[in-house]
Order: sequence, then structure tokens, then C-alpha cells
Amino acid sequence: MVAIDCTFLRQIAALPDGFREDDVNCPVAKLVWEHWDELIYLARRDDRDALKAAVRLMTLDSIPGGCSGSQWELVAALFGGAELGDAFMRELSNRTPFQQVIVVHCIDAAHERGVFGCGSTWDDTRRAFIDAHPPLLALITED
Repeated sequence: MVAIDCTFLRQIAALPDGFREDDVNCPVAKLVWEHWDELIYLARRDDRDALKAAVRLMTLDSIPGGCSGSQWELVAALFGGAELGDAFMRELSNRTPFQQVIVVHCIDAAHERGVFGCGSTWDDTRRAFIDAHPPLLALITED
């Protein structure tokens, strides 16, 4: 049996709004990238702390120490070949409308690049989420 020390998840989830750090050697970037595989593994298994951390990373301008495509990489790792689960959508529901919009746009951008694979139901999931969260209608920009 393998045990994963999950304290890094709470540290990532606690990052403040607007946190930005491009230096790959900063402590937060090291925390994210040294635990990337564990984060993805746990989030794909609907671990609540991992989902909180993943959603937090999607709400930032960029993933600490990552490049401009790192958020799409996160979406691809979380949902590539899989669907967005109910647990992820519940966690997203716990965020502010502004944070929800950021995540929806992040997933939209990744979806447009085909990271989900065949059979994705993002369009339906997106529509249902926005319908269930009326404040988003005023914030979502449709192209």
C-alpha cells in the first residue's frame, strides 16, 4: 500500500486570489510541480481536497512556475479521456461567481483545443451549470 502525504493539497487550496508566481524555483511552484502526479491522481478519484486544489489552480492567472498553457495542461490531465464528475462540479459550485467564470473559461479553452477526447459532454455540463447558477449569466462572455 502506498500512502500519499496530502498536506500539499491544503496549501495549494489556500493560495490567495490573484496569486501569481512565474519563478519555477519559488516554494509554491515547487509544491505544485513536485506533487503534480499526486494531485491529478487524487482529483481524478474525486478526493475533495484535491478537487479544491485543482479548482484553486484554475482560478489563478497562471499555475505557479508554469507557462501560459499550464492551465490547459491541468484540464487535460484531470479530464482527458474522462468526463467532469459531479464532485468536481460540486466543488466549483462552492466558489464565487467570478471564480466559477474563470474556471468555465479555462475549461472552455481546453475543450476547444480537444483535450477531452471523444464523447465529451462539456457543452451540456456547461449549460446545466450556468442554468443552475444564474449570477453567471451576467459574467459569462459568449463568443
